[in-house]
Amino acid sequence: MQACLATVALALFPLPAAASTDLVARTIPHPVEDAEAPSWTGGVTLGLFDASGNTERSSANLTADAERRREGDRTTFGAWWSWAEEENDEGNSSVSERRVGGKAQYDHFFSDETYAYGNGTAEGDHKANLDLRWTVGAGYGRQLRESDELKVSAEVGLSWFNEDFGSAPGDEYATVRAAYDVTWVPREKWTLSQGAEVFPSIEEADDVYTKMDSRVRYDVSGSMYAQLQWVWDWDNTPAAGLERSDHRLFVTVGWTF
Repeated sequence: MQACLATVALALFPLPAAASTDLVARTIPHPVEDAEAPSWTGGVTLGLFDASGNTERSSANLTADAERRREGDRTTFGAWWSWAEEENDEGNSSVSERRVGGKAQYDHFFSDETYAYGNGTAEGDHKANLDLRWTVGAGYGRQLRESDELKVSAEVGLSWFNEDFGSAPGDEYATVRAAYDVTWVPREKWTLSQGAEVFPSIEEADDVYTKMDSRVRYDVSGSMYAQLQWVWDWDNTPAAGLERSDHRLFVTVGWTF
């Protein structure tokens, strides 16, 4: 409407060229481009295995990771699930692995390098007689390096750690949490990454839990990639009769988004 009135006025009462240009510039609004909203990035991997004959075994595993990075903060989510079933010589099937878990973290940046974080994790493990292991905590992090080829970060803070072994006695205690994360792209299509965290109890020296996740990824084409993943858990006080150390190796196919 303003633009129409300005055009009519200029037709009836012509102004000097400079004044005419200035009037049109002030009366006709310019389109405002919206800033591009930060989007989620991440990937989903899937692995399947089946054997029959002398060995009867089926297994599947799934992982998902997502991140949204904005100018002043970062939000990350992760989830994992694995399952395996085997048949013995008598033809009876039993579940040899069933594990499911998830994690979430929010980082608020004070500068390009430093941030405060709050996070939580939850996990269950059938073979380890673990009904639920959960943690919640907060602390300080530093982005030591952040480039397209190399990303390195380290964190330290305090957490509350809880393990529930069902009928067996569980554990709950306050811990220190120390963690690091490294992602390296040594050459085109190849990505190597490793993340680890350790929870030493403040109350009992024997209560220590550690987890390390190492991955080698090769970009096949477009959004599709192949991945080799090794996950290592160390629970210094596991359920009675079980091993402290637990290793899992996965070969999977994934898709980025």
